[in-house]
Amino acid sequence: MNSGTDRKVIEYPAATPEQLSLVEQATSFKNEGNNYYKVGQYQNALEKYFSGTDLLTTPAYLLEEPEYESESDEEAHEDDTEPSIEQPAPAPQPEKPRKRHRITEATEPQEVIEIRAVLYNNITICHINLENYSDALRFVNIVIRHPGFEDNPKALYRKALCEEKTDKLEESLATYKQLLEVQPDMIDAQQAIPRLEKAVEELREKQKKEVLDKLKGLGNKILGKFGMSLDNFKMKKDPESGGYSIQFQQ
Repeated sequence: MNSGTDRKVIEYPAATPEQLSLVEQATSFKNEGNNYYKVGQYQNALEKYFSGTDLLTTPAYLLEEPEYESESDEEAHEDDTEPSIEQPAPAPQPEKPRKRHRITEATEPQEVIEIRAVLYNNITICHINLENYSDALRFVNIVIRHPGFEDNPKALYRKALCEEKTDKLEESLATYKQLLEVQPDMIDAQQAIPRLEKAVEELREKQKKEVLDKLKGLGNKILGKFGMSLDNFKMKKDPESGGYSIQFQQ
């Protein structure tokens, strides 16, 4: 399902008989897990899926975590109630373009890559059904790092869903947009994008207000030493030039 995205043919090495045997065993575990999944036994399904991934070595690059802001970072922002003179509160940053992880030459056979990616994708949906969205997000990020799975619609949808559920709204919006490039008729993505655009804009306005309030508090703290506050300064717009001048008033 390629809709205008840059895709290059991936070159895969041939599988050895030993690797094909492992793929067959992993596929068997996947099928057993699917049987548990169909009847809602997600924990049992997870055990089978993990048994499958345990047979297959997971390269280090698949385990690299994307740079999401951690909860400790968020708590640090919340605790910083009074910005110092040397370090005023930072302004909210605009959304940055996301770099896409693409591989054109695989180091493993296609059969190994595909079964492992499917297993991790199944692990993801189990965690989503168990409402373990942080774990689901961690595993779906592994899925999309597999060669050939960067634009997998199922994985992208699950990633966007988990990002939204874990309050990573800007990341979720970017993922839904990527999904819509891959699958333009995806109704869930079509509906999510305007909702998230509004939510992201509201979040940015809230962050902007918090920054301005902190800066105002800092300004009043300094001016208070001189018996003044920012209320003594008013901005007046020039109707001809459109510029502003600051006027002092007692």
